[in-house]
Amino acid sequence: MSLPSDFDNIAKSERPRKKRKCEPESWVKDEMKKIFTEEAPDMWWYMPVQGPEGEHGIPDFIGCCPIKVTQAMVGKSLPLFLGIEAKAEDGKVSPAQTHCVDSIRKSKGLAWIVRGKDGLVALREKLQALLHDSR
Repeated sequence: MSLPSDFDNIAKSERPRKKRKCEPESWVKDEMKKIFTEEAPDMWWYMPVQGPEGEHGIPDFIGCCPIKVTQAMVGKSLPLFLGIEAKAEDGKVSPAQTHCVDSIRKSKGLAWIVRGKDGLVALREKLQALLHDSR
């Protein structure tokens, strides 16, 4: 089976991909997975599948992190809901994502936007602070 001749020139006519000035969002997500696995082993997390029937703006990562509560609450561990959106350093947060992050925060969950390398450093520090209090 051969392709129509119109397909012969497709590769030639494609514009080269614009060179990025920073790591792509997929790299940030991969690094976040490593942080969760290596530094927060007690944390439960997953990446929801996005689709046309689903809720728009859901963060890239949804999780629950065990934390210790204050002495006034008898030192029991409680789960803390996390919603974490990964972005390349130059990535934009959509209005739907902003709405979802705001809704999570309004309901007293933690919602973070992790941008590039600096965001990964901050994520690591935040998780260490949470987990340090729970051990």
